[in-house]
Amino acid sequence: VEHHPELRRNEYSKGITNVDHAAYSNYMQGAVARKQRNHTLEENTKEINNLKQDLSEVKDMLRQLLNK
Repeated sequence: VEHHPELRRNEYSKGITNVDHAAYSNYMQGAVARKQRNHTLEENTKEINNLKQDLSEVKDMLRQLLNK
C-alpha cells in the first residue's frame, strides 16, 4: 500500500481497497465485452451444431435415394 497511491487501507477492517475508479471502469467494460464474446461463441457453436445435424440428415436422405 505504501508505494501504490491507488490503494487505501481500511482502518476498520484492515482490508485494502483499490480507489482507482478509471481502472475499475475499464475492468467492468472488459468484463461486459468478455461476456458478450462468450455469448456469441455459444450461439455460433449451437448454429454450427445445427448445421452439422442438418447436413447429416441430407446425407442420409441422399443415401436412401441412391439405394432405391
